[in-house]
Amino acid sequence: MLTLAGEATRQTYSLRFPLSYVPLVREHAQQHAIDPALVYGLMRAESAMNPQAVSTANARGLMQVTPGTARSLARRHGLSYRGSASLLQADTNIAFGTTYLAEMLQRYAGDPVKVLGAYNAGPQVIERWQQEPRPQRPDIWIETLPYFETRDYIPRVLAFSVIYDWLLHQEVTPISARMPGMPAALRASAATSNRRAVNCAQ
Repeated sequence: MLTLAGEATRQTYSLRFPLSYVPLVREHAQQHAIDPALVYGLMRAESAMNPQAVSTANARGLMQVTPGTARSLARRHGLSYRGSASLLQADTNIAFGTTYLAEMLQRYAGDPVKVLGAYNAGPQVIERWQQEPRPQRPDIWIETLPYFETRDYIPRVLAFSVIYDWLLHQEVTPISARMPGMPAALRASAATSNRRAVNCAQ
């Protein structure tokens, strides 16, 4: 059985999975009742923890928030938005990114699989996929998605979240337990899920 233990192992993983901005992440995660490990997993997948990251779609910063999304969030939630350059500042980016993540969690009843799919592909795309006939078991649902990027993105963020559970000294929740609708036997298999999480991260 694979075990993540020991300070040397923790330091090795910390190089690839930095714990930057802990006070900011904890503050905004607590404000929105979001697991901070999920926020970190998303940031690691979106920007590799680079606050200056800018995508070809003009998504910006740690959580890859677009200016258009930021403007909409500012209107809906009364947030202060000072233009696209401000999204390269960690405090602004995490504030907007966690607000959007909280909206998706509410929209999809706290289901991380659908939430991450929406974060990556957009809510409209997820709504269309939900109307299509496809298996409802979440791991199989992911594998049948037509976008390779989203098929890769969802399990990657979930895997990173498991590692960040450990780095944050939280109870480690296996990937299968993060996916509502998985068979109980699989949800209980923490050892197997944690092994997959580490393998995905390598």
